[in-house]
Amino acid sequence: MMDCIARIFLQTVEFIMFACSCPRGKGMIIDDFIIKKVPLSDDLQFCYYRGGESVVIVPDGVTDIQSFVFGDMDSPNDTITKIVLPNSCRRIDEYAFANCTSLKELVWPDNDGVFLGYNLFAGCSSLEKICIPKNVEGIINF
Repeated sequence: MMDCIARIFLQTVEFIMFACSCPRGKGMIIDDFIIKKVPLSDDLQFCYYRGGESVVIVPDGVTDIQSFVFGDMDSPNDTITKIVLPNSCRRIDEYAFANCTSLKELVWPDNDGVFLGYNLFAGCSSLEKICIPKNVEGIINF
């Protein structure tokens, strides 16, 4: 029981840290997505997913997906089975989909200038299908 309470507390603190890291007027919460605007650009970074849906459709306009958005080493995500990325997405940071243990499919429309970080799918033991754009600029330790 105490471990469960501690985990909920840590997840709440983590959520507040993500929400507060967005500069005033620059961050937003859209449904279950915490997104922040990159200073001096039009880029939108997807910082954190707090939902419980099995199919996740990332909002249009998101250009970057940060590390450990869906799950991490301490809190694997066993709910998500499919993630659909928008045309606007150009960069996915390391470990972005790490420990999404039920993830079977990632759909990413074709677009230019795409960069993929390392170990994107670490711990994704159910992965069956990935659609990667043709014009990937870099993949590190996929």
